[in-house]
Amino acid sequence: MSSESEGEARRREEERRRAADLDKFLKEREAARRAAMAPPPARPPAAAPASAPSQPPAPPPSYEAPPSEDAIRATRESRVQLEAYHDVVRLRNLAASHKAKAGKLEHRYRADEARAERQLARAVAARKHSEALQEKAKVLETSIAEMETDLREAAKGTIPSSPEKLKVRIAGFRRRVAKLRARSHKYDARAAAANERAAKYRTKAASSLEQSKVHEEEVKNYTRRADNLERAGP
Repeated sequence: MSSESEGEARRREEERRRAADLDKFLKEREAARRAAMAPPPARPPAAAPASAPSQPPAPPPSYEAPPSEDAIRATRESRVQLEAYHDVVRLRNLAASHKAKAGKLEHRYRADEARAERQLARAVAARKHSEALQEKAKVLETSIAEMETDLREAAKGTIPSSPEKLKVRIAGFRRRVAKLRARSHKYDARAAAANERAAKYRTKAASSLEQSKVHEEEVKNYTRRADNLERAGP
């Protein structure tokens, strides 16, 4: 029985404390609301500013008459003249652009032609070396034919030469002939490669020349159009 009385007392005390906290919260909120609704304190009147010096009244806006027909016509004619001048300048600019391209392509054409000529000169020099080596090989072959005749005579005993020495000498000459012909063929290959490079440069040069001629024709067309337009006037 005593434990129940103590629990009831604690419960009532807790309720009283909650009620007191609630009353305190409500009072504080009401005070804050009234302070927010109260009118602000009156400010002291501000001092009147010093009187500014009197300014003269602004003049009335001037009336501009609308442009006349003559002014409109003059403006239109000026615009037409400027447009015609712009067309002439644009055509001459296109002509100058094509002229620059034509000059660049002509330079490329000349450069490729020079490269082709250098390659042809190298081919001619290589062929001359090859021909010189072939001539030397022919001289040695003539000597080999003579030594083979001597070898047959030596084998018969008609001449005192040794067949074995003649065979060794013939073999050496034949080796020299083979070496000369190999060098000759190498120069022939160089000449053929140089000719192929020359043909390639000639082909590129012809293409550059063709394109250059096309741009030169465009230069003539644009220049003629610009001259006609300039003579016609606006």
